[in-house]
Formats: sequence, C-alpha cells, structure tokens
Amino acid sequence: MKFSLRLCHKVIRPTLLALFMSFFPHYAVGEITLKQYQENRIDDRMEIYINGLYFGMFYSNSFQSIKERELIWCSEKDLTRTPMEIIDAYIAKEEIPIQSDDPLGMILLAALVNRYPCAR
Repeated sequence: MKFSLRLCHKVIRPTLLALFMSFFPHYAVGEITLKQYQENRIDDRMEIYINGLYFGMFYSNSFQSIKERELIWCSEKDLTRTPMEIIDAYIAKEEIPIQSDDPLGMILLAALVNRYPCAR
C-alpha cells in the first residue's frame, strides 16, 4: 500500500485521535494542561502524548527547513534530552511565568525555542 497524505488524514489521524481519547477520555475537551501533566507525569500514556506533541513540532520544523523558511528552533546542538526532560528543565526556571492551566503543547514549544535558539 502506497503511503499518502490522503491516507494519513482519512485513516491514520482519526485512528490515532480515537486511540488517544480512549487513554485520556477526561481530556477530550481540550489540551492537557501543566497541572494535568504534573499529576500524571509518571503515566506511560503521558509520555506517549508528549512524544506525539514533540514529533508534530519536529515535523513542522522540518517542513520549515524543506520550504527554506525560518526554523522554529535550531536543534543541531545536544539532542540527548527527552521531550519530558526539556519540559521539566523549562518549568524549573523560576524566571519564566507558567500557570497551572497553560497548555502543555505551548510549554513544550517554548521550551524547545528556549533550549535550542536559532541565531537570528
């Protein structure tokens, strides 16, 4: 079977969404917040969710590079940290105001930009 974006949007994406909602039914109304992350951090499903966020952002950044557009972050530096470690390090910085109801996706994006800034 040939992979196509049409297949991704019609089959894979809804399947992954349904799978995610079965793991986190109480999060179906919106994105996971910092408070929910902290309460469920050791749950393997949380790591799966965060890795999904990370890979989506990674692919977006790769697409920017392919289209010769400005990158969101520049990750040619040390890539030994996991997305959860990057989030935790970012949260630990006291100078950055983060609220408990902030969406985890925005926190991860800010953490990546902060950890891997591009020379502009």
